Amino acid sequence: MSFTHAGIVHQPPGQSTLAYLPLQKVAINAWMVDVSARLVLTQVFQNESDSPTARAKYVFPLPERSAVCAFELEHADGRVIVGKVEESESAAQYL
Repeated sequence: MSFTHAGIVHQPPGQSTLAYLPLQKVAINAWMVDVSARLVLTQVFQNESDSPTARAKYVFPLPERSAVCAFELEHADGRVIVGKVEESESAAQYL
């Protein structure tokens, strides 16, 4: 099995390589019903550089039979970005 990086990846200004923002905190709330589970994952990342991340991508590999029903990102300035959840076939165009 190959290792896949997870987190927020971006390209710092003036650099040709990608960088990951360090993960500062994780919280998980889980609800179990029979053989199903609902998880709410909260992750806090910190941009430690002096320049903002103009464009970034959130990467989080999931098991094949899992599903995502919602995604929200709260920016440090309080803005909330709500993700659009699509079927895997149509979502693949954004990779």
